[in-house]
This record gives sequence, C-alpha cells and structure tokens, in this order.
Amino acid sequence: MKTFGIMKETDRLGRLHIPKELSVRLGLSEKVELVATKEGLLIKSVEYELKKRDAGDE
Repeated sequence: MKTFGIMKETDRLGRLHIPKELSVRLGLSEKVELVATKEGLLIKSVEYELKKRDAGDE
C-alpha cells in the first residue's frame, strides 16, 4: 500500500472525523478500535465485539 497522510483538526469535543474516502480506501468498518502506541494512534476495524450475556441466555 502506498503511504499517505492527512492532517485533521479535532472538534470542540475532541472528536476526530475520518473522511469517507479514507475509510473506504482503508477498508474500515463503522466501528473502529483506537490503540495508543509509542509511534502514535493506531486505527483498526473492529473484527469482533464482546457482548455481555444475561444469566438467562445459557
């Protein structure tokens, strides 16, 4: 994959908007995981989601 970058500002609540073209290009799903690393922020698609089960579900 060719390296590219983009600079975005956060809104007044600290949120970061990922442009649609970029999310499609990277294959991101609607839900993403943000991971803080030494190099910066890693954005990953959520592959699975753990859900709390009720006691009656067993």
